[in-house]
Amino acid sequence: KKYWHFIKVMGRSASRVALECALETQPNICLISEEVASKKMSLAQIADYIADSVVKRSEKGMNFGVAIIPEGVVEIVPEFKKLIQEINELLAGSKADAFNLLALLIPCFNNFSLIYKDNTASPSKANT
Repeated sequence: KKYWHFIKVMGRSASRVALECALETQPNICLISEEVASKKMSLAQIADYIADSVVKRSEKGMNFGVAIIPEGVVEIVPEFKKLIQEINELLAGSKADAFNLLALLIPCFNNFSLIYKDNTASPSKANT
């Protein structure tokens, strides 16, 4: 018992699946997209929340746990929401702008598929 398991479940803007899984399994952590949105939690606040939970359990000698995270929670985080909006605006603009943007992003997201077939960005669809 020395591992943390982070489980990504379906759910973009609504976290019904994550919530139902949490009710059935009683994980140590369950992020709910609607709660993240209402509190306007930043990526740093989410990371701190998870890290604090891990540390608190570790202090009790429990170096294990389960975290349920809906796949779309990243799209709710203000920093990413703004980034996605800007990427979508560039993709909707000239092809030169979109090409330059992709040239910049590809090295950063080497194995991630961020762009839909309809030329919009969505990090929740990134291969993990």
